[in-house]
Amino acid sequence: MRRWTTRFHVPLVFAGLLSLSACAVRYPMGLSREQWESLPPSQQAEYQAKQYQIDADNRARAEEARRQEVAQKADRERLELERLRQAYANARYGDIVTVTVQGGTLSYAGKRYSYEPVSFDLVFASVFHIDNASDILGNCSLHSRTVRV
Repeated sequence: MRRWTTRFHVPLVFAGLLSLSACAVRYPMGLSREQWESLPPSQQAEYQAKQYQIDADNRARAEEARRQEVAQKADRERLELERLRQAYANARYGDIVTVTVQGGTLSYAGKRYSYEPVSFDLVFASVFHIDNASDILGNCSLHSRTVRV
């Protein structure tokens, strides 16, 4: 019985502290409670309006940065696809290699399963990175591999 209370006691205390910290009051413009309460209501309203504007500006900047990152990623992907298209279009004999993976097994949940053969083409001087083998072989997890041709 003691083990159960020890195991669940720490996460419960942590969750409680986290929920209390989420309820902490945040005063505008970084003011302390004493400073905030000493201000007249008109100045409190002015500071609140300024803080709302600062928060809105920060959100807008973060959203713009996210949009730019998405656009840059799309541009990188588009350029990489164009580079590969050009490489395949201008390939000479021997520049394209067909890779076939077959005759292997995958370990999943303590059992071994054979997989169906899979083939893909690689163009000379390209880098083919497999983050997750499930991209090619289906539902399995293997370590990250990079194939350079």
